Amino acid sequence: MSWGKNSIARWAIMLTACQGFIACSDENSHPDAGFTTDAAVAGSLTLEFHRKPKFGGEWGGNPLQQINEVEMLLSGIFLIGDAAEAAPVPSVELLWPMDAPDKLRFTVADTPHGLYSRLNLRVMSYTIQGTCVVDQVADSFEMSDSPTLDVSVKLKDFRVEPDTDNVLHIDIDFKKTVSFDWSSVPLVEGIRSVTDSSLLNAAAQKLGKGFKRP
Repeated sequence: MSWGKNSIARWAIMLTACQGFIACSDENSHPDAGFTTDAAVAGSLTLEFHRKPKFGGEWGGNPLQQINEVEMLLSGIFLIGDAAEAAPVPSVELLWPMDAPDKLRFTVADTPHGLYSRLNLRVMSYTIQGTCVVDQVADSFEMSDSPTLDVSVKLKDFRVEPDTDNVLHIDIDFKKTVSFDWSSVPLVEGIRSVTDSSLLNAAAQKLGKGFKRP
């Protein structure tokens, strides 16, 4: 898609409600000054993030290997498409303790209707805790990093309808992020904590590929 400098339409999507275990920030969420639009009544948009695997769900074919808790800070969330070249959403902290639902959502209002092709975002930090298996023994593990990782999710022409509550479902699959040789991670006081930069860099790249629209 080609955009001329004078033809780019910009709207700021402002956060209006939080649900579940999501902490929201309105930093850098102010609309461009002086923008106008003659579009029909905009609809609302709910961003719904789904954690994969589900709580207590194994990965790697071993029932002892589980992801038990995830914390993730996302920022720089932009919807890209015909309706808006850059529509910013406030930063979001996803908190997935064991008793949280597998899906977390928040709603933004006044979303311009039309087709959207991408959702761009940045992973500022994350922490993943669970159990891994080394020599048939289950050990606790923890991965924590601040990768400043840019992610672009293809939306397959997601359409926001006017005057409607639209839901955008995004899966975040963590299985590949934690799938590596845990015997290479030292066991210290009963926890295998990943600190090696090469392992963290590889994990971050796998994490970025885990964001998908089903």
